[in-house]
Amino acid sequence: MIVNRLVQSITTFVLTAAIARNLGAEAIGQYLLAYSYYFIFVGIASQGLKIFFARELAREPQKTSVYLMSGTWLQLIFSLVSYGGLVIVVFLLPYSSKTSTLCYIMGLTIIPFALSNVTEAIFQAKEKMHLIAIATVPVYVLRLIIMNDLGDATEVRN
Repeated sequence: MIVNRLVQSITTFVLTAAIARNLGAEAIGQYLLAYSYYFIFVGIASQGLKIFFARELAREPQKTSVYLMSGTWLQLIFSLVSYGGLVIVVFLLPYSSKTSTLCYIMGLTIIPFALSNVTEAIFQAKEKMHLIAIATVPVYVLRLIIMNDLGDATEVRN
């Protein structure tokens, strides 16, 4: 869990610094706005269900498949409703089309995050937290590689 949090924090910092350096103040402002909306609405989509599932699965591990299926559907519904809320809020506020589009695209990541809550809860309930790091750390590393490639492409274009 420590490795997961550490890699996540470093990746977020490097990504933010690279956007500011390569794309400028306007782009970093748009990114941070979209990221803020993402965090607000991912919190709405989660609704503390990860903690609830982990607690219930620790009590009744034989019901893992039931919680996996029902939890996945519940998180999918909550994430779609949350994304719909994000779209409405961004649409109603006077942002440029470029900023709105960025918010819509980043907001789509609410859905896979919410769905991952169920599997993380299962791993936590079964005390296999190392599987969370094994699943997420490569994603953060891949994100840095893609960001680096995009940064190189931007520098070539400029």
